[in-house]
Amino acid sequence: MTELPSGEVMISSRGVRDAPIRIADKELSGDLIELEMRDYDLILGMDWLSRHGATIDCRKRTVTFTPESGEAFIFEGIKVKSSLPLVTALKAQKMIRAGCQAYLASIVDKSRETTLKPENVHI
Repeated sequence: MTELPSGEVMISSRGVRDAPIRIADKELSGDLIELEMRDYDLILGMDWLSRHGATIDCRKRTVTFTPESGEAFIFEGIKVKSSLPLVTALKAQKMIRAGCQAYLASIVDKSRETTLKPENVHI
């Protein structure tokens, strides 16, 4: 049984002990629990990160691993340069409360073919 940050509890019936997890061409092990979540391939929690000596640098978008059994290595995240200003949900909420106007838009890219059907949408 796994509790999500939303408070939802998911029952899991399958797991793998000491599964090999490959990061930056290095192999680390971890105990995995299979959950019915379509948005994520793998979630590595704080216990796993601390067991492998992970230090996260959000500004540089890097994670430095210093495992006990091996030399340190760095995983570099994808650095996306956006020319568009980004407003987070929390910042938008504060701006709306301060009196700013807000518009909700639903945008569909018709140039991309999709095979998504209503029955495939996880709710």
